[in-house]
Amino acid sequence: MKKSRLPDYLEPDELDALLAIAPPRHRLYFLLCARAGLRASEAAALRDEDIIWRDGEPAILHVIGKGNKEALLPLALSLRRYLPAFTQPARRGWLFVGYKGGHMTRGAASVWLMADAAKAGIPRCKAHIHALRHSFATHLLRAGVDLVTIKELMRHASLVSTQIYLHVNPERLQGAVDMLDGA
Repeated sequence: MKKSRLPDYLEPDELDALLAIAPPRHRLYFLLCARAGLRASEAAALRDEDIIWRDGEPAILHVIGKGNKEALLPLALSLRRYLPAFTQPARRGWLFVGYKGGHMTRGAASVWLMADAAKAGIPRCKAHIHALRHSFATHLLRAGVDLVTIKELMRHASLVSTQIYLHVNPERLQGAVDMLDGA
């Protein structure tokens, strides 16, 4: 039986340090993973036309994800403010252009993250793209978002997949154990 490990994620101050050091295009990619919960390949293959605009600002991402499943994802304020510098409603094409005109690869994004994380002082064990997605779920849980909503935003097929994030937030259990001492 394979032993599952707790997910690696960035604490808010580590994510802030990464975003502060990253060049603008890298920052956009990292925000898409850490604030929209996109998988590495989904962010890399994002097209300008996948961004749905409302009232002159980006509002929703149309994503074709794992298992060819479609989703409409709301954009965090940080992304709504940052995206217009890179795309506009009428623009078409890859948001992250890669080699020979195709979209950027996950490998290229990994190189970006490893280099920028090193500059930001983030430990190597956290310098992988999926840690950004794990950060999204962990930060939502710590903010009090319920597990079912996190499951929907993460686009997990089962709540069992989402429950792993409960284990990275022992603070939520503190009140329960404090009751033993009458606190």
